[in-house]
Amino acid sequence: MTVGEMIDFLAQFDREAVVLVGGNSGTPDRWAVLIRDEWVEVEFEDGSSEEMLASELAGLDEGSYAIKARQPLFWPS
Repeated sequence: MTVGEMIDFLAQFDREAVVLVGGNSGTPDRWAVLIRDEWVEVEFEDGSSEEMLASELAGLDEGSYAIKARQPLFWPS
């Protein structure tokens, strides 16, 4: 992924969103970053909310929730 592609992708999200980065801390090696999924916060009809991976939304009934927040989830390639 190029920096330009990452900027274009991130423009879809809230500027204050926290980006979660997975990887081994402390390594000086350069690594490519890939967008693996999105972390979402959903609110259900009863007013409760839950955080989950966007890929897990497929298991929920459509229309029974509203997405409150989205954040990209990056992992090293």
